[in-house]
Amino acid sequence: MMDCCVINHDDYDQPEFYTEEMPRARIPYKCGDVIPAGDHYERVTGLWDGSFDTHKTCSACVAIKEKFCCGYFFGFVIEELRDYIKDYGDFSVSDLDSLPPYARAKMINIIDDEAET
Repeated sequence: MMDCCVINHDDYDQPEFYTEEMPRARIPYKCGDVIPAGDHYERVTGLWDGSFDTHKTCSACVAIKEKFCCGYFFGFVIEELRDYIKDYGDFSVSDLDSLPPYARAKMINIIDDEAET
């Protein structure tokens, strides 16, 4: 069984302040994949290095990030996990048991894709 924090970004610059909410998408958005209209997603708006920014993350990536990642980062959860799997390859289905079904399905696809390469 794998512990949390396979991807650690504690050295990431923390925002001066931020707000975090889980609205429902009125239109499709991008999060590596598409966030379909009607789905909930994470929207984080804040001030980083003197600049305001907004980050949108689909609910599957939020669940995956909460399970396997430490630190605050956006937009490359899946790429980081693909790199981890390429380098270490130690994910198993039991590591995914606590994920919601939609996030588990996404992780299984990522693991299968990396096994084929």
